[in-house]
Amino acid sequence: MASKRTALQLENEVDSGQPPTKSTKLVENDTASLNRDTRTQPDQGSDGGESQLLQIEEQVGDIFDAPENSVLIHACNCEGSWGAGIAAAFRKQYPKAFQKYKAHCKESSATQLRGTAYLIEPCEENDPPKHFIGCLFTSGGRGKTKDKPNAILERTAPAMRDLLRQIADVKGDRDVAEIRTCQINSGLFKVPWDKTKTALEEIRLESKGWPSTVIVYSRD
Repeated sequence: MASKRTALQLENEVDSGQPPTKSTKLVENDTASLNRDTRTQPDQGSDGGESQLLQIEEQVGDIFDAPENSVLIHACNCEGSWGAGIAAAFRKQYPKAFQKYKAHCKESSATQLRGTAYLIEPCEENDPPKHFIGCLFTSGGRGKTKDKPNAILERTAPAMRDLLRQIADVKGDRDVAEIRTCQINSGLFKVPWDKTKTALEEIRLESKGWPSTVIVYSRD
């Protein structure tokens, strides 16, 4: 009695150019069906449901003119400095948040901070304090010591993911209104905004509790 041919042997017949037998065709059909199933299988989040990508909306306006309990995000260095560009505007608007950011940088090295985020809860002397501040640590240094654009870009998505997790954690205690950001990395860090936007749009949300939309504000 002839021994049964394995699926691997049948596949080899297809690769070798031999005329396909009925069994060979069955293997081909099964393989094609498996490939179709794999391509159409949705990605799943940690809760077992279908995951979704982070949505990026772009608007023209003032990032600071945000509703109470909004999160305002900008990219930061790991040296504890908000000395120029949009960071200087954040320092002027939120001096107490700046002190918290500065202390956070002193507690950790640049190696530890790169690719992470720091969410600062409302702490200014407004009545009540209005905004959360989200710091994305995408570069170790600043000015001439800033990291290379490719390195900054590689750390942007991990930092934003870390921030989204932190925002999801506080949502149980208070309602977060909007998630706003400037065109991060595109100013003093010299990373083209379209590249950063692409990296953000590829972020998959880990759970339904994560914010699903970030609004990007620009002046023009």
